[in-house]
Amino acid sequence: MVQANTTACIVLTAGLSTRMGKCKSTLMWDKNQTFLQKIYAEYTSFGCSQIITVVNKNFHKQHFSTGQIVVNPSPEKERFYSLKLGLQKVQQPFCFLQPIDQPFIEQNLLQKLCASMGNSDYIVPCFEKRGGHPILFGQKVIDRIANSPQDDENLREVLRAFTRKNLQVDCDHVLRNIDTPREYGRYFSWG
Repeated sequence: MVQANTTACIVLTAGLSTRMGKCKSTLMWDKNQTFLQKIYAEYTSFGCSQIITVVNKNFHKQHFSTGQIVVNPSPEKERFYSLKLGLQKVQQPFCFLQPIDQPFIEQNLLQKLCASMGNSDYIVPCFEKRGGHPILFGQKVIDRIANSPQDDENLREVLRAFTRKNLQVDCDHVLRNIDTPREYGRYFSWG
């Protein structure tokens, strides 16, 4: 079983949010916290020892002043490059991949992922045979991505070389993705 204090988390929020029209990290989860604050609170309460937020150059630090910030100077290189930059800073043998637009994270799921990792290289929560987030990577995957000679690899293709484990869950929250104002309004009445 993976211990919480041996995990890191990479929160990816370096995209330009063109479909949403505003920075997703500043979207309100509830009346008191943004998506980024909610995600950070869940991982902190879980006991994750390192939380790295990968942002673009337009990110305003006053939106969030806690945790380690890594700037992706080239967000057009997309998700793999952001993940690579974040994983280069990881100091733990396990790391969660947490996109900002999937804030429906709960400590219970993090515990289940850690308890179920076993000898696999990474584990994915799945609802009705569809993979979601967060994904938990082991050291082999972390090293492979962090040391990639390329900035634009296809993450799915990279992961095919590793042992995957699926964790079946009974709620679709692992699949929920907030990319547009309409999707935001679907889950948040004030959206």
